[in-house]
Amino acid sequence: AAPPAVSASSASPSAPPPSQPVAPRQPEPVASPPLTPAPMPEAGQPLDWHQLVANLPLSGMARTLALQCELRELADTYCLLRLPTEQKHLQMKPAQDKLQQALSEHFQRPLTLKIELGQPTAETPAASAGRLRQEKQALAVDAIQNDVFVQEAISLLDATIIESSIKPIE
Repeated sequence: AAPPAVSASSASPSAPPPSQPVAPRQPEPVASPPLTPAPMPEAGQPLDWHQLVANLPLSGMARTLALQCELRELADTYCLLRLPTEQKHLQMKPAQDKLQQALSEHFQRPLTLKIELGQPTAETPAASAGRLRQEKQALAVDAIQNDVFVQEAISLLDATIIESSIKPIE
């Protein structure tokens, strides 16, 4: 026996009649947890400017500006940085605005960025990175110069080491 015929009116009660358009179902909004402000360092505890700069979503001139600065003071309403005088060309308004915005978003409160020119009293993130590069380079040169095989090659082949061609392994 053949299965009974089903008319459109006897289809499942939740299906709309074929002549009416079906609106797409909108996803339910998901409540995101409230953002908590980044903690301020405890009284007497310095903020790690190097770590903060590494975590800020900065690029280009704004990142370069942050890397060249020393954190002098972070207060409730402002951030004071010191920029070496020889880097004063980095004080462009768009870079300062982007850095100020990134700091305000990180601490989730409006902060005014203030930059003073002068010699930093602590190592800036850029100076720290440069020092680390130089230390790695010196270790790489030392390793090559003290390598037994290299010393034999120099002796047997009257070879020389071109130090600028040595690159540290990252």
